[in-house]
Amino acid sequence: MDIKILGLLYLLNSWLLWSVLTALGYTHMKPTGKAQLHTSFSAQLEREGVWQWAVLPLQHISHPALMENAIRELLARNCTSSRELSEGEDFVIEQLHVAQEWVFAAKALRARYDNDHELEAWHLLEAGQWNEAHIVILQHLAADSIINGNVCTSITS
Repeated sequence: MDIKILGLLYLLNSWLLWSVLTALGYTHMKPTGKAQLHTSFSAQLEREGVWQWAVLPLQHISHPALMENAIRELLARNCTSSRELSEGEDFVIEQLHVAQEWVFAAKALRARYDNDHELEAWHLLEAGQWNEAHIVILQHLAADSIINGNVCTSITS
């Protein structure tokens, strides 16, 4: 059997055992140990190419700020910059109930990396990050739009 499959099975068994024991009321595991279990299983799923499922273990991190940070980092590594939601992005929003603002913020970050300021501004607006979108529009898009006579058409189209 492949070593990667064995590692995935080991972490899956550990995570499922934790889930069952927690459901039965056994809460003996320290928070740091639980967080390590969740992040390890998530990293393994991401490595295996099912990043959208890697969100699920991260949603079990008990500290809300740490959970949000871990999920946002995962999204930043895996979201595309396209205007349309990919199948994985749609799955995490619709099935795992991740805030769509987090997904669009990650898509904006990807667009910034790709140096696509128009898409970055569009995703920032979709994420509700008005101030950041305003900065991108003023610094990168406004002058060219005014010169080309395309005022208010490039982002909204």
